Amino acid sequence: YKLLKEDFLKPLQTEIQNICEGKTKFDHLHKYENVRLVARNGEFKIIYKLTFNADKTRIKDWDNSSRLTRGSLIFLMDKYRNIIFGLVADRKVDELKLGLIGVEILGKDVISLSTEYDMFEYTVYWEAYKHSLDNLSLLKTIPFRNNIVERSKSINESQLFKQPILDLSSIVQSQKKRQPKVLEIADVYKSLMKKEKISISSELLDDVNDASFWEKVETFDESQKEAIKQALKMNLALIHGPPGTGKSFVGSKIAEIILRNQTLLNKKFDTPIIVICYTNSALDQFLEHMMLITDNIDRIGGRSKSLKLENHNLTNLRNYIRNNQMRNQKLYEQEKEVLAKLLRLKNELNKLNLDDALPDILS
Repeated sequence: YKLLKEDFLKPLQTEIQNICEGKTKFDHLHKYENVRLVARNGEFKIIYKLTFNADKTRIKDWDNSSRLTRGSLIFLMDKYRNIIFGLVADRKVDELKLGLIGVEILGKDVISLSTEYDMFEYTVYWEAYKHSLDNLSLLKTIPFRNNIVERSKSINESQLFKQPILDLSSIVQSQKKRQPKVLEIADVYKSLMKKEKISISSELLDDVNDASFWEKVETFDESQKEAIKQALKMNLALIHGPPGTGKSFVGSKIAEIILRNQTLLNKKFDTPIIVICYTNSALDQFLEHMMLITDNIDRIGGRSKSLKLENHNLTNLRNYIRNNQMRNQKLYEQEKEVLAKLLRLKNELNKLNLDDALPDILS
């Protein structure tokens, strides 16, 4: 948490120091001059409408500009070096062209109508840090504390699987014919009575620690084999190398092995696998490979260009659920309307003493 917080704040602190020293060129700030308050509105949160000198920004195409994006951190500074921090809260392209922007003030500071400010936009995007910092602040324990925080060089053996004997057929080039496992009475009892998962996939299991097995693996070079072994045997594995050395391919195979051996996972690890990539294209490529093994994939983020992952995009899934709920609600309302009409018809018939004419379908 402290490292991430410092990563965000350090450049900002340096730039504010540069302003106080009279410097006019900045690496992480955009400057807007002649800033004044022109309006203030909002019920639940107050939005201050500010005007600035749009001509001095030299931006001709606000439609395609990333400047003053919603959620960006800004601060106002008066001639006495007093600072007021805020966030861009209301961004309309037509207004930006006229030199207008809506901001939300952080804290209890108040913008004065009679004061002219310089406004600075911090180019390090606040929203990208906010959610990570919020979640890190809630952590009671830090995963891999010994290795990451205390810098211990000793790594514990992995407790991911109940045993080192796994289905590793996905990394063997010449796969043998798979033989179905014959279930025993004990297996059925575990499944039905104790609700335990049982493996019925294959008897072709191999020992991760068996050197003779790794000699049969021809798809990978020695360093890649070692990377897979470390990932399966140790609690923490860092696989690194220059571009084109197969890091993503190795990572996808490790994930595939975990998915193929879900019945052998220890209970506390029977959880979703989180895949984080540096680029959207890398994530798409990784998940497309995972689709060959499982359909149970949720792709978070709206910048996927993969048509194959459209039905797995979290936004699309959420919209699908919402639309289904709306359809169900509409059917429910139609059903209520029909029942209400039947009830009114029954009451009318009751008045005419014709109860026998209509079966009591609503009792």
